[in-house]
Amino acid sequence: FFQAEDGIRDSVASRGLGDVYKRQCGDYVEALTTITRGLRHSNISPADQLELLNYRAYANIQLGSLKDAISDYSEMFEIKPNADTLFKRATAHEQREDYEAALLDYEAALKFDMANANIRQAIRRARELVTQNNRMKAVDSKRREKDDGERSVPRPCMRQFEIRGKAGACF
Repeated sequence: FFQAEDGIRDSVASRGLGDVYKRQCGDYVEALTTITRGLRHSNISPADQLELLNYRAYANIQLGSLKDAISDYSEMFEIKPNADTLFKRATAHEQREDYEAALLDYEAALKFDMANANIRQAIRRARELVTQNNRMKAVDSKRREKDDGERSVPRPCMRQFEIRGKAGACF
């Protein structure tokens, strides 16, 4: 029901898959528009819907719309729960630096596919990132408590300015 060349496809019968070639050529905005239009058809099969959502999520990632990609992966998971979809959604969470959500999705993906070494490796990486992120937050929190809102700023006539000569001379 679709063709891979522009101008040949039937805009009514094509549910957007015909324009996926544009994604391959880098026209992600056009691909998003066409795929979204294809998803609006009520007579679309679940398999086609999954494929379109996957393409749209990919295009969203290429355009930097990670929240939209995560939403597409969530919709895919509702249609057909599987490890691959959770893994892709976790990767998008990780790219957004939402390491806790990524870890939850990786762990859920592992329940679907216990033998997958890639998922296990991603879980180790996500745990390390969560730990690092928590350490950084703790350091920032302590630094803010110490600061008390007053920051040290260089002032004229202080020692660091005295050694500069005329340009940094005290007035």
